[in-house]
Parts: sequence; structure tokens; C-alpha cells
Amino acid sequence: MKAGTIDVKDYVEHEDGSATIVVDTDPDATKLLVSIGLRRLLEMAVDKENEEYGFAPETKEDLAEATESSVQKEVG
Repeated sequence: MKAGTIDVKDYVEHEDGSATIVVDTDPDATKLLVSIGLRRLLEMAVDKENEEYGFAPETKEDLAEATESSVQKEVG
């Protein structure tokens, strides 16, 4: 079963321990990633014992950055 292709185009480690990764995915891989990610997010949201789950940006800038980085452009 082929699930799609994910190519890592760029990887930058930051001093704070985080990293920025740029990936290129084909449509099958994108569908798979969204499906798995959404399913996992919903599982964590309904798990009442999981105290680590939550999305709370520390500042308005963090929220803007998270929103901006999730925007995709369709080429074609």
C-alpha cells in the first residue's frame, strides 16, 4: 500500500531547541497527514485524563504565527 511521498526540503534547528522543517507532500501524503493529525487531535481532546493536551499560544504573536504557518497556497 502506497501512502504518498513526503520530502524534507529544509531543516533548521533553533537555539531554543525547536526546529523549522519545510516539507513537500503529494496529495496522497497530505490527505494521510491531515487524517491522522485530526484523528489524534480529537483523541487527545476527548481524553479527560490527559492534562498535557491543550493549545494556548502565549502571546497574540504566537497565535498569528501559528495561523500564518498553516496557510497553504494551491498552485495550478
